[in-house]
Amino acid sequence: MEELNLFFHPTLWQAYRLFKWSIKESIRSFLKKDISRLKRCFETNFLFYKKRANPSKKRIKIISVEPNYKVCFNNLKFWNNFKFFTYYPLAILGHDMKKSLELIDLRMYEDSISSSLYLKKGIKLVSRSSCLGINFDLFLDMLIEKHNINSSDSIVLRVNCEGSEMAIVNSIISKKINISMIIGSLSDVKKIHGEKLYSEMLHNLQDNNIKYIYLLGSNPKTWISTLSDKDFSSLIY
Repeated sequence: MEELNLFFHPTLWQAYRLFKWSIKESIRSFLKKDISRLKRCFETNFLFYKKRANPSKKRIKIISVEPNYKVCFNNLKFWNNFKFFTYYPLAILGHDMKKSLELIDLRMYEDSISSSLYLKKGIKLVSRSSCLGINFDLFLDMLIEKHNINSSDSIVLRVNCEGSEMAIVNSIISKKINISMIIGSLSDVKKIHGEKLYSEMLHNLQDNNIKYIYLLGSNPKTWISTLSDKDFSSLIY
């Protein structure tokens, strides 16, 4: 939920990260005589501290999916106070998994707070847990019914599913869901499933006019692309 905080309720920890990054960028800007770095730094700070809109007043609904409850426990204590927010402790099954519902193992790796359904080579496994995994086609049908989502609703997807992104992209395209943009990281598809499937996924997004903006909540360098996007900024400011 780090990105959710960035969008609507920036935290002190994020402000600290931004401060550290800004100092480094300013030094690099002067050393390399690159004014564009300094300009990017100032703009990122301006957008970060700009007053956010109230999601309720903009009729925004936020649906969050995170299989590892421990990771988001502290954030949930804040967000669960709002009626526009709904949380589901589920994992999205990958496109190469046959079952619609499955009790699955989650793997947490070193230097990451994310949980993965997939084995990752060369990275130390830190812990395991279990949860319910669901096929995204089925989950999407249930969301549409539960939250009365219709074809005129514009949807922004924040995605970083540790390899299950392909299933999500395939589903939204086949069901012709009105996705205005995808924000996050899709690179795990390349790492886990290979360059060919990753390229196919990006081409499918482009062919269906779905905007993709790379964002990592832990890296202030990536924030500006999302916060300055004309369509997205109209939602949060």
